[in-house]
Amino acid sequence: MHDELIKNLKTQPEEDVDVQLLDLNFRVLLTSRQSSLLPPPVLSDAGEVRVNSSGLNRWLIREYRWDNSVRTVAKVNSQCRPDLATPLPDAIFLVGCNASTDQNWYRMIRFDGHPILNSHGSSEDIEQSSSSSNQAEFAVRVVRANNAVSRGDLFFKQDLKEQEVSVYRSSDGKRLFFTTNPGVSLAAQSFALSPTGAQLAILSDLTISLYPIAKPDP
Repeated sequence: MHDELIKNLKTQPEEDVDVQLLDLNFRVLLTSRQSSLLPPPVLSDAGEVRVNSSGLNRWLIREYRWDNSVRTVAKVNSQCRPDLATPLPDAIFLVGCNASTDQNWYRMIRFDGHPILNSHGSSEDIEQSSSSSNQAEFAVRVVRANNAVSRGDLFFKQDLKEQEVSVYRSSDGKRLFFTTNPGVSLAAQSFALSPTGAQLAILSDLTISLYPIAKPDP
């Protein structure tokens, strides 16, 4: 039935997804059911971060805390619903669309609303993602295609041109490292910073490369 729905709808059919919240000892704290059309929950140290519409192409980024309080982190303009992640304990990584949905932007914003990083992508960018292993640095990966693509378009691995990974200092957004690799990995997590931030590991088609990260004085 699932395969028939995909064949006729040309997209993934809506399904029920069970979402569980676990503590540090992997004990289940709560379970809820939601539609597969909704994005997975994004958690902060104090609660859940959500994207709420506030009008045409306007969005509110809010933190719904475990103590039932709500605070607005940022107000952004985007032609598409922004994607978000929390690679740092005190910041949110946002990816949204410009007036042309072929181009997007990405930002790292602190929970107090102050920006750490603000950058615009090109029409060839397929994905921007971020990861960190400490509070001092974070890495951003940008995957590019050989030709311009629209958000959500189908693509094949041979369409991918390169992956670019940069490392930034969390305190002021200063870029500490930059590299471009033509061997794009399709793994969901293809790069990682060491716990000290002194090394960056990047997975390509056939290899795992380790790069030293220099840390200039603040």
